[in-house]
Amino acid sequence: MQRAIEGEAPPDSARPRPLLTGELLTLPYADGRAVTLLVLFGSERKKEGPGYGPCLVALDVDPRLVASDLDRARTARWLTRPFHPG
Repeated sequence: MQRAIEGEAPPDSARPRPLLTGELLTLPYADGRAVTLLVLFGSERKKEGPGYGPCLVALDVDPRLVASDLDRARTARWLTRPFHPG
């Protein structure tokens, strides 16, 4: 808290890595379940657009299949509307 008040930047290890457009993520939640997310617009687009940060969408695909079939995951139906988690 003191560093934040004094304006010091947090160490690089405290910052999450940037998300890249087209990347697939697995987000775990209750009871060992998980959802697959597709990054529609990643951190590299920061200079363009309104600056909301990465844009994600949840996909209708089993996260266990993502590693073996990336094309299927990227063309899966959307479960939600796109959102900005930041």
